[in-house]
Amino acid sequence: MSTDRWPIDESLDWREHYVRHGFCRIRGLIDPQVLAAARLEVATLVGDPRPLDAWNADRPGQRYEVYYHQQAPGLDALVEQPGLLDVLAGCFGELGFHLGPTDPSDPNRRRLALWVNPYDPDARPRLERRGHIDSGDPQRGLAVHVALAPTRPFGGNTTYVPGSHRIMHQWLREHPDPSFRGGTYPEVPREDPPWEFVAEAGDVVLTHHLVFHSANTACADDRSPRLAIRQEVYPVRPPSLTGTSPFERSLRF
Repeated sequence: MSTDRWPIDESLDWREHYVRHGFCRIRGLIDPQVLAAARLEVATLVGDPRPLDAWNADRPGQRYEVYYHQQAPGLDALVEQPGLLDVLAGCFGELGFHLGPTDPSDPNRRRLALWVNPYDPDARPRLERRGHIDSGDPQRGLAVHVALAPTRPFGGNTTYVPGSHRIMHQWLREHPDPSFRGGTYPEVPREDPPWEFVAEAGDVVLTHHLVFHSANTACADDRSPRLAIRQEVYPVRPPSLTGTSPFERSLRF
């Protein structure tokens, strides 16, 4: 397929990019020392101390693991960075936010997900163009994706379909789905090609929960694996769509 990519608009403030396209990238948000500690912890968790460019599809293999708060302190520290918390406070505004989908007063309920996509020599360069949503639950909020290591094009990165949060939101208004199921929703159009989260270590993407997204196999020329964590962030109070926070404004029509 063509290697042309949907161009992220670097001229837009991250808040306006999120409102318009349903996601935004913020570069270098995580402290390098915190990142280094997290990478060491990941190497222990997956049982492979080799350099990242030596990881392949056989070892450690593609992994998706969920960790609860205080199970993996190095990963917890990533999403507790003051700079990231300040960004989230700006995104949710007066709604307030908490990390995770359940009672924020119970630290054992908070969870985050770790992705390891090692180099696959048999994969071919492609980006999944359809994607899926995880849930239509209006309380789901957004997801934080933190890149723990640099990646390059076709490096197993997550892709996002720009603007699809608005299209999906309108579809759900016209076709109420009380189960809030996730899925591919083939009947919902995608108007733009996907954007690939090609990253440097410490880059962060904020993603609306209704943006179609997908993972891809890692076959970058430099053998770089995708190594990232994902944290769900929920509003403390229900969004009214009448406020001025980026989270609320993102669904106005």
